[in-house]
Amino acid sequence: MFSHKDLPLDDQKRRDHLIKMLSLGAFGLAAYSPANAWFWSSDPKKVEDDKSIYSLQGEVKVNGRSADLDTRIVSGDSVVTRDDS
Repeated sequence: MFSHKDLPLDDQKRRDHLIKMLSLGAFGLAAYSPANAWFWSSDPKKVEDDKSIYSLQGEVKVNGRSADLDTRIVSGDSVVTRDDS
């Protein structure tokens, strides 16, 4: 039976490297699967009735004004976020 050990040394190294990279890719993508969402996320909490924003990071503007956790957002408002948000 043919074995990868019968390959020339360069081909063996290339094959071993390819197998390692494919294995890493398979396990790496598994970390982002929906089954692991519980690990990466926090428990959702209800936003208070008088609030519109649960958390805020970076620069966010609502109707052209800087937003904070007390900013109310209603239907028709324009929300703009920057790259750092």
